[in-house]
Amino acid sequence: MPFKDGQFNVILGQDAWCHVPDKDKLIAECARVMAPGGIVAFTDWLRVGEMDGAYLENVLAAMVSPDLATLPGYTTMLERHGFSILCQEDISAAFIDQYSTIYARLEKLEGEISEAFSPKVYGIILGKNDSIHRAFSDGKMGGGRIIAELNAHDGMS
Repeated sequence: MPFKDGQFNVILGQDAWCHVPDKDKLIAECARVMAPGGIVAFTDWLRVGEMDGAYLENVLAAMVSPDLATLPGYTTMLERHGFSILCQEDISAAFIDQYSTIYARLEKLEGEISEAFSPKVYGIILGKNDSIHRAFSDGKMGGGRIIAELNAHDGMS
């Protein structure tokens, strides 16, 4: 990140770290630019159940994501870079409810999307979203909330 060391007191993220290929490097950079005692708080889409093979490939392709972290994985990375975990919550139920609402709305927009773009485009959109919706429904994907504080003595990793 193009910022000086120790420049920020707070770093926030919302459902975006899942798109970062090297999450450990991201967290190291957060530690570098964070002032001692600073807070990082974020939510993210997580792997909460086993996914492998074509199932995982379909989910990642639909999300345009290189991989999905886990809550324990984020905890390990944050602690390795000098953070103490203040709050770590599995908020998968909220993610599932929200995505189910989005998916139902998408289904209702079939005619509108098909007319504006094409039935093929709608099919692609629905197919990608179906992979994500299925992963949530199968209990393989969810969400988490993490709040961590940079230890005063660690600052930079």
